[in-house]
Amino acid sequence: MPSSKVHFKLYKAKKNWVSAGLVTTAVLAGLTLGTAKSNDVVAHADTTPVATQTVSQQTTNDAATQSATTVEQAQQAANDAHAAANKADQLRNNAKTDWDKKVTHQNNLDTAAANAQEKANNAKSDWDKKITHQSNLDTVAANAQEKANNAKSDWDKKITHQSNLDTVAANAQEKANNAKSDWDKKITHQSNLDTVAANAQEKANNAKSDWDKKITHQSNLDTVAANAQEKANNAKSDWDKKITHQSNLDTVAANAQEKANNAKSAWDKATTHQSNLDQAAAKAQEQANNAKSAWDKATTHQSNLDQAAAKAQEKANNAKSDWDKKITHQANLEQAAEQLREQLENAKSDQTFARENETNATGALQDFWPVLNDARGGQKAPHDIADELYPIVMAANGLPAYEKVNDAMTAVSNWADDSNNASLKQAALDKLTDAFSALSSSMAQANNASRQADEKVTSLQQQLDQLNVKAQEAANQADAAGQLFNDRNNDAIKAQKAAADYRAVSDAAGQLFNDRNNDAIKAQKAAADYRAVSDAAGQLFNDRNNDAIKAQKAAADYRAVSDAAGQLFNDRNNDAIKAQKAAADYRAVSDAAGQLFNDRNNDAIKAQKAAADYRAVSDAAGQLFNDRNNDAIKAQKAAANYRAVSDAAGQLFNDRDNAAIKAHKAAEDADAKLAAIKAANTDNQNEANQPTGGQTGDNNQSTGNHEVQQFNNDHASAISEKQNTSNGYDKVTMTRAQYRAQLNSAAKQNSLPQTSSEDSMGIMALGAVSAMLGLGLATKKREA
Repeated sequence: MPSSKVHFKLYKAKKNWVSAGLVTTAVLAGLTLGTAKSNDVVAHADTTPVATQTVSQQTTNDAATQSATTVEQAQQAANDAHAAANKADQLRNNAKTDWDKKVTHQNNLDTAAANAQEKANNAKSDWDKKITHQSNLDTVAANAQEKANNAKSDWDKKITHQSNLDTVAANAQEKANNAKSDWDKKITHQSNLDTVAANAQEKANNAKSDWDKKITHQSNLDTVAANAQEKANNAKSDWDKKITHQSNLDTVAANAQEKANNAKSAWDKATTHQSNLDQAAAKAQEQANNAKSAWDKATTHQSNLDQAAAKAQEKANNAKSDWDKKITHQANLEQAAEQLREQLENAKSDQTFARENETNATGALQDFWPVLNDARGGQKAPHDIADELYPIVMAANGLPAYEKVNDAMTAVSNWADDSNNASLKQAALDKLTDAFSALSSSMAQANNASRQADEKVTSLQQQLDQLNVKAQEAANQADAAGQLFNDRNNDAIKAQKAAADYRAVSDAAGQLFNDRNNDAIKAQKAAADYRAVSDAAGQLFNDRNNDAIKAQKAAADYRAVSDAAGQLFNDRNNDAIKAQKAAADYRAVSDAAGQLFNDRNNDAIKAQKAAADYRAVSDAAGQLFNDRNNDAIKAQKAAANYRAVSDAAGQLFNDRDNAAIKAHKAAEDADAKLAAIKAANTDNQNEANQPTGGQTGDNNQSTGNHEVQQFNNDHASAISEKQNTSNGYDKVTMTRAQYRAQLNSAAKQNSLPQTSSEDSMGIMALGAVSAMLGLGLATKKREA
C-alpha cells in the first residue's frame, strides 16, 4: 500500500530529526553554560538592592563586538537564504513549465490514442457490417448451390431414368418412384431453408411439377413406342415365318423354274439385290444397336461423374463445417488467454503489494529488536524508548501487528510519564514483547503471502504459456482445415467440370445412336421398297413359266399371305416409327425442363460469384480494421510510454516546489535570526548601563533556556505534523506569511513567567537560531 511506503519513509526521516535534536540540544547547552558563566546577562530586576549590583564594562564591549560580528553573519546568511529561495522559485517555475508542456503533450497523445481507437472502432463496425453482408451472400450462394445441386442430382437421376426406359415399365416406374421419394426428401429439407430461398424454392417446385408431368407424358409416349415396336417385332417374326414358308414353296417350284432360266436369272438377281438390301438393313440395325450400347455406357459414365461431383461437394461442405468449428475453437482459446492475462496482471499487482508488506514488516522487526533490548536492559530512559518506538509504529501501519505495536507505544508513553512506576514498566515490557511477537508473526505472514503471490504469478504464467501454445496449435489446425476446404472445394469444382465436359460426349453418343437408328430405318425402308421390284421379277418368271404355273400357283397363293404379313409388319413398323418420333419430339420438352435446371444452376453460380466478389470488400474492411486497431494500439502505447515522462516532470515540479518552500522557510528563518540578533544587541546595549544581579541572571538564564526549549519543541512539532500530513509528494500548504505569523504568535505567548519581562529575548533568539541551524543540518542530511 502507498501509505505503508510513506510511513517507512517517515520512519527513516525520524532518525534525521533525532540527529538534529541532538545537535540543537548541544548548541543550547553550550549557550546556556556560556550565559551562566558570563556576567553580561542583564534583566530587569527592580527588587535587587543597589549595593549588590556590579558592572563589567569590558564584558559589555566584548559582547558588543561579538554581536556586531553575529549581525553581519546573520545578514549574510539571510541574503544567501533569499538567493537560494529565488533560485528555488526559478527551478520550481521551470519544472512547472516543463511539467505543463509534458502534461499537454500527454493530453495530445491521449487524444490521438482516443481518436485512433475511435477510428478502429468505426472500422471494426464497418467490417462487421461487411462480414454480415458477406455471410448473407454466402448463405444465399450456398442455398442457391444446394438448390442447383439438388436439381442437378434429380435431373441426373431423371436423365438416367430417361435413357434406361425400355419395355419393362414396371422397373422404370419403380426407379421413378424411388427418385421421386428421394426428391421429396430433398424438397422437404429445402423447404426448411430461410425465407430468402422461399421464392426460388417455389419456382423450383413449379418447374419440378411441370417437369414431372412432362416426364410422365414422356414415359407414356415411350411406353406406346415400346408397345408399337413390340408389335412390329411380332409382325416381323410372323412375316419371317411366312417368308420361310414362301421359300419352301419356291424350292418346290425350282424344277418348274428350270424352264424359265432367263426369267429365273432376272429374278435371282432381283432376289440377290433384295438380300443385299436386307443385309445392309441388318448391318445398319447392328450399328444402331452398337451405338445404343455405347450411348448407354456414356450415360452410365456421365451418372458416375455426376455422383463423384456430388460426393466431392459434400466433402467440401464437411471440410467447411470443420473449418468453422476450428475457427470458433481458436477464438475461444484466445479469449481464455486474454482472461488469463488479466488474472496474471492482478496477481502481479498482489505480488508487488505482498513484497512491500514483507519489506515493511522486515524493517520494522529489525528496528524493533534493539528497542526491546534497550527497554529490557534499562540502558535508556522511557521517553527515549518512546522516541525510538514512534517511527516503528508509523512503519507498522497497515500490518496485522499494528495494533500490538501501537499498544506498546501507548504503554511506553505511560511509563515515560511515570518512569518510577514498576507496574507501568512491567506493562510496557509485556506490551513490547507482545508487539515483537506480533511483528514476527506479521513478517512470517508477509513472507508467506509474498511466496504465495510468487507461486501464483508463476502458475498463471505457465498456464498462459500453455494456453498460448494451444491457441497457436488451434490456429494451425484452423489454417489446415481452411486449406483442406480449399482443396476439397477445388476437387468439387474439377468433378463438376469433368461431368459438364463429359456431357458433350454422352450427348454425342446419343446423337450417334439416333443417326445409326435412322440409317437402319432407311435401309429397312429401301429393302421394303425394293421388294416390289423383286416381286415383279418373280411375277415375270411366273408369266413366262407357264409350265410351272401349278407349282408356282401354290407359292403365288401363299405369297398373298406372306405379303399380308409383310404389310402388317410395315404397318406395325410405321406405328413404331410414329411412336418413336412422338417420343423424340417430346424430348425437346423434357430437355426444356433440363434447361430450366441449367438456368437455376446459373443463378446459383451468379450468387456464388457475387459472394466471392464481395469477399474482397469484406476482407478490405477487415484489413482496415486491423490497420486502424494497430494505429490505436501504437497511439495508446505512445501515450502510456510518455506518461512516465509527464509523471516524472510532475514529480520534478513537486520536488522543486518543496525545495522552494524549504528555501523560503530558510530565508524567513534567517530573517528571524537577524531580527533576533539585532533585538538582542539592542537589549544588551540598553542593559549595559543597568545594574546586574547574580540571582536575577540565573533566573533569566533558566527562563531563556526554558523559552528556547519550548520554541524548539513547538517548531519540531509543527515540522513533524507537516511531515505526517504529507504523502511524500504533496506540496507544503503553509505560506511564508502564515509561517511568520505563527512564529510571532509563539514568541508573544512565551513571555518570561518569573520576571514578567521580555529582556531574555536575546537568549531565545540565540536558541531559535541554534534550532534553525540544527534543522538546516538535518534537512541537508535528509536531502543528501
